[in-house]
Amino acid sequence: MDRTAQYISASYGDVEIKVKQGEDDLEHLVGHDATARWVWDAATPFAKWVCKYPERVKGKTAVEIGAGTGLVGIAAAKVGAKRVVLTDLPTELPLLRENVELNGMGESMEVQVCSWGDDEHLAALGQPDVVLVSDCLYGRESDLPAELLFKTLQALCGPHTHIYMAYCHRENLMADLKFFEDAMEVFEVVDHDMPSNTVRGGVEPHELWLIEYTRK
Repeated sequence: MDRTAQYISASYGDVEIKVKQGEDDLEHLVGHDATARWVWDAATPFAKWVCKYPERVKGKTAVEIGAGTGLVGIAAAKVGAKRVVLTDLPTELPLLRENVELNGMGESMEVQVCSWGDDEHLAALGQPDVVLVSDCLYGRESDLPAELLFKTLQALCGPHTHIYMAYCHRENLMADLKFFEDAMEVFEVVDHDMPSNTVRGGVEPHELWLIEYTRK
């Protein structure tokens, strides 16, 4: 990731995307999720994958969980998703709205609050055709965020929902292992090849995972 750039621009074939990143000033981050303001390592190759395989989202409803800057969801909208909802914590919604407008996607995109595990928020989202998840696990000290993410994915996954989850394991795989073990118990699992990160260096392809989950 690059915290020095105010904007991240990326091209995927004919698709052009530009997103604004957040402040890197701690004074501006009081009360905010400090992880949500930047484009993390799995997001750019995940967006490239969405653009390479538009049939995964074209004509479908999609929700991005923990969207941050909204890069992946914007990619889905640009390749033909019928409706894309970007979600994050309340403090992060202004940046998402700004990036939707920056890309001229206001007609096919919405921004909604979703605190993981919140029953009211999840009910408002329903069960879309596609759920997009990028860089939402990163070996936190507490197990609670992973548990709430797992609950969120279970709630959003309907009989015909496809969840696509991009993960960069860095050095935190053992800390996140329980999430993946639990997911294997309740979901069908398919692994996809993840494109190399063409926007930033320093990440090897084998460190990037793209996993598809569907109901058993």
